[in-house]
Amino acid sequence: MRKILVNTLATTCAALILVLIINVISLDKSFLFLFDKNFTISAPFFIQLLGVNFVINLALYFTYKFECKYVIVEMLLDLGTIISILLVYGAIFDQFTGRRWIFAVIAALIYSFAIFANMARERADEKKMNESIQKRRKGLNGKSPFIAS
Repeated sequence: MRKILVNTLATTCAALILVLIINVISLDKSFLFLFDKNFTISAPFFIQLLGVNFVINLALYFTYKFECKYVIVEMLLDLGTIISILLVYGAIFDQFTGRRWIFAVIAALIYSFAIFANMARERADEKKMNESIQKRRKGLNGKSPFIAS
């Protein structure tokens, strides 16, 4: 449960940053407009965003239990889950005010960033394990650890 809460807060933060950046771009303003005190996110929107991110992370927790031979199927299942939850969220809270594509774009961007961050972390872990194996092999000096000497 702790991991779900941490992921919820992280994705909420990422979504808020992306929403603010996309709003500035769509309003055709300077990025200094982000620091204007009149440019804020409403409290109900923040609570709704936090709630939808919690539901998404909870749903992803259950989809991670599904294992498939093909990784792309798992990724498409995750992305489909995220986008369908966002579409239901948008319909419930009436967030489709002319820009329906924004939820799908934000979801795809956040999910893609998470996939690349996860791949980088796994690659670093793999490198550390390989280095550890090499050090262990060099430390044995050709002796088998299973034969008593």
